[in-house]
Amino acid sequence: KKGRMIAVVGTVPDGARHDALGLYAPHSQQVNGRLAFVKTDDKEIMLWYCPRNYGSGCWLIGQSRSLGKFCDAYFYVRDEVARPQHVAKLWCHKEGSGSSCIWKKDSCCIVVLGTDHLMKLKKGMAVDTEVAVVCEITREQRDKDARKRAIDLEDETPRRRAKTALAVVEKRVAMAKSICSVVVEKRRRELLRPSLEEYNDDKIDENELSRRKSAACKKAIEEHLQLTTVDNAYAVYTQAVSARETAEAAEFAADAALEAALRDCESEAGPSGLVKSEAKS
Repeated sequence: KKGRMIAVVGTVPDGARHDALGLYAPHSQQVNGRLAFVKTDDKEIMLWYCPRNYGSGCWLIGQSRSLGKFCDAYFYVRDEVARPQHVAKLWCHKEGSGSSCIWKKDSCCIVVLGTDHLMKLKKGMAVDTEVAVVCEITREQRDKDARKRAIDLEDETPRRRAKTALAVVEKRVAMAKSICSVVVEKRRRELLRPSLEEYNDDKIDENELSRRKSAACKKAIEEHLQLTTVDNAYAVYTQAVSARETAEAAEFAADAALEAALRDCESEAGPSGLVKSEAKS
């Protein structure tokens, strides 16, 4: 079936390729048996699937010259889902360039949405991201997924549940920011328009224009109360999560130390509970 346009939205760290976010149109041909997409305003940036790289398949966003391969990527996520809209994991991003570049794991909360669902978000309508896109799967695949979910439920721990909840929150934050970013970008352009005219009239140089661009972006964000509120609330939330994880790690270490001490003490006791040396006497 012919694919529809998709929107890649979310939050990425400073220094990552922010220009990779935006609208993508379906590529003319499938790549590695899956749909591929090309950015509408930059044909050099594409999104595609790469099968079985170091043990598992990946979805990547990167340079079109490496279409179908695991190289020249800006972002990737290890997930073998049929379409990128189904991905429910954090993405990784590349930091640096050339031989000195490194991959930062689970560093980006990127969401891939169909354009119809993006329009719903802009209008303030609710979107169930878990069922946003429907694909055709075989009975064997459904049975396999059901078995996997059963195993996951058996192995579920409070720590895993907390990690899952965090991923859901991060996804919602990214979607909220994508909604606000439309208004923020419009305001940023309004604030920057006089500076662009001055630059075109050679009244300011590139350095001053760059400084004003940063200032306009900062001011546009500060003026958007909802985005500022989300940012502040999310900062408090992440601090609380970090504190909880630190406390859990301390509890785990203390529990291990106590267990070791108890076992050492109990090893000196016989079946009746008496110390071995007393039992002999």
